[in-house]
Amino acid sequence: MPDPASSGTGYLQVAAIVRGGGEDGWQLITDLDKNIAQYTSSGSKPCKMARAGEYAIGASFSFVAMQSIEAGFPIAMVIPSDYAGYELEASGLLASSDNKEDAKRFLDWSLGADAADVYSQFKAIVTVPGATRTPAADAAGLPSNLADVLFPVDFAASAASRGETLTRWKEITSD
Repeated sequence: MPDPASSGTGYLQVAAIVRGGGEDGWQLITDLDKNIAQYTSSGSKPCKMARAGEYAIGASFSFVAMQSIEAGFPIAMVIPSDYAGYELEASGLLASSDNKEDAKRFLDWSLGADAADVYSQFKAIVTVPGATRTPAADAAGLPSNLADVLFPVDFAASAASRGETLTRWKEITSD
């Protein structure tokens, strides 16, 4: 599993479990820790290690799992039924931008259906409503509505509690 202190993927996994389960979430992390062979600094490494046969399971993010499945590695992607954390990619306009008008036009385009179809050519998962579903999503067995399986992450609260969450996580996993 990715180390939540060095991996955003790892942190969002832990944050979803803790925010969703409260004290039961912390107990789940305690129980999982007994079965974690290694905490990696990378969110993709656990899946890569599993596809290489080094470990039976690698808690990772979906993109690397989907790439591995497409490449023919003998793995299956499983999304937990509870507390599946995730992240969003975002774009923004810097206040110091020299070309705000063109940047705003680009950002407006990036939110539209045409851009969603372009994203679908290069990304395995596109959650923009109306985006074309990718063959990789089908091959990996992703549900048609990802909102059904993803925990509703409160990114601001997860960020605000990061220090406290990591301190407790280290106490649990440092034994």
